[in-house]
Amino acid sequence: MTNDVIDKNITELKKVSLLKDFVTKQGLLVALILMIVVFSLLSPYFLSIKNFLNIALALAITLMLSTGETVAIICGLTDLSIASTLAFSSVIMAILLAFKLHFVIAILIALLLGAIIGYINGFVTTKLRVNPLITTLGTMATFRGLAYIISEGKFYMLNFNRKGNLF
Repeated sequence: MTNDVIDKNITELKKVSLLKDFVTKQGLLVALILMIVVFSLLSPYFLSIKNFLNIALALAITLMLSTGETVAIICGLTDLSIASTLAFSSVIMAILLAFKLHFVIAILIALLLGAIIGYINGFVTTKLRVNPLITTLGTMATFRGLAYIISEGKFYMLNFNRKGNLF
């Protein structure tokens, strides 16, 4: 009889272990599915194409930034200057657009500027052997400050017509 009790306890422990492994490995997926079900029951608009496009649009910049940060983390580094680089490049792009530069050229210049800032971070970190945390902390402060100075700390909204021209 004691062997049956031991076998039963072992079986129960295996079930608990399997459940724990499932929750550990798939917990976020289960939570996401649960949220989708709850939100779709609470709102008839949640499962609409328009809502998913709005969500994708709202998360596009965050996704791009987090992808770059993920690469840095995989390499064992930390880049604190990503958001400041985005802010500085965006301010420069807005200025170029305000001066009636074509939006494709303005975007390319902003991307090039961001790449140059990334190159500066990489050069200082690898060639000058400065800790990447210190390097990116410095560039974060520098380019966030420059963005703030250039924009005078104000929020600017650019409006485009269907042809991509600023009006």
